[in-house]
Amino acid sequence: MLNILMSCSFEKKYKSLPEVVRAQIKKTIKKMAINCVSTSLNTKKVDSKVYESSVNTQYKIIWECPDKKNARLLDIVSCAKTSETLNRLFEIDDEIKEKEKKISSSSEKSSMKYK
Repeated sequence: MLNILMSCSFEKKYKSLPEVVRAQIKKTIKKMAINCVSTSLNTKKVDSKVYESSVNTQYKIIWECPDKKNARLLDIVSCAKTSETLNRLFEIDDEIKEKEKKISSSSEKSSMKYK
């Protein structure tokens, strides 16, 4: 059984949806916890550790699975906007990696000064 965690953006979007959709999302999350690749979820791998699962014909959950025990819910998207949202998430990830490289290289340079 997967341990399901919600990102802040997921939780914020979840709270803004109608009660009927929230109930469907809860049901989907319960299914994911038991079997994240259940055929009823129509789960698809979109990146090395990022997946999408259907809630209904209008909404999908974007989530990541960093290990075999945990899943982190990243976003809830309209089926029409899935690819747009995924591209945005990957751009953010690339920006973070670039900033981490800059920080790492600047800390290496400063440590070289003190040697």
